[in-house]
Amino acid sequence: MIVFNNASVLNINSGSIAMKSVKVFDMRGRFIYEKNDINATATALKDLRAEQRGAFSSDHF
Repeated sequence: MIVFNNASVLNINSGSIAMKSVKVFDMRGRFIYEKNDINATATALKDLRAEQRGAFSSDHF
């Protein structure tokens, strides 16, 4: 999985495996965001607030 920020958008690419959903957690492990029904190998999280950018994700395949 590759996670990167480009033009203030958090991009997630899972390679060749389609993601069902993505959950984003802050650096303390607190849940802050979820995107469902992705069904693709890449997604862009455009609606994350600036203070949520220092986060990590957990993907469901």
